[in-house]
Amino acid sequence: MSEIKGFDKLTNRQKEMLSTTHSLHMKMMGAEMRKEHTIEHIKEVKAVSNKVVAVYFDNGNSWEYEDCEWS
Repeated sequence: MSEIKGFDKLTNRQKEMLSTTHSLHMKMMGAEMRKEHTIEHIKEVKAVSNKVVAVYFDNGNSWEYEDCEWS
């Protein structure tokens, strides 16, 4: 993930949360949607707060990943 714009500006906790939450998010997606949201398709990440990271994909989609339990 180190090649993603903004990744180097995240704290270690935010980096870990991003990785964990992205993995869980991918598991919820269907096969077609997953193809467009792999790590290779993340173009930028930004810290919104200590517990929230905004993730921007090259297809124009974005999500905010929050440091919390995923159900």
